Amino acid sequence: MSLLTEKQIVDLIKMANVPIYLYDKICKWNEKQTTQQVNLDWSKSPIDAVKASISITWTTIEGYTETYSLGAYTKPAIAHPHAEIMAKYAEVAARRHDPWVEFERYNYLTGGWDRLEEHPSWRPNAIYHYIGDKP
Repeated sequence: MSLLTEKQIVDLIKMANVPIYLYDKICKWNEKQTTQQVNLDWSKSPIDAVKASISITWTTIEGYTETYSLGAYTKPAIAHPHAEIMAKYAEVAARRHDPWVEFERYNYLTGGWDRLEEHPSWRPNAIYHYIGDKP
């Protein structure tokens, strides 16, 4: 499936004053496009998610359903989820031998913050904060 018709491609080439020899290249690119354009907001995904699958389910009046996959998307490579606080940890470590005393980890069981007693493990699903910042 493509996004543009041949006429739309020709019109765009004329409007943008693109050399006509690029027509075939644009057509090939267009053929690879789908009408289901999805912009995923990875900031709303679980911290350890690496892929997202999009599907659509069609339902008839009788209640029969059929589901089709619209594609799978791989999370773009990003910095470590704790990169910012790790940089802060490095700053503290440059001025003291026990930098962990200035950091806390969120305790999902109690809903509170626990002081660290050693270097953090920097687990992706954990939440850390510097005690100088408001949680």
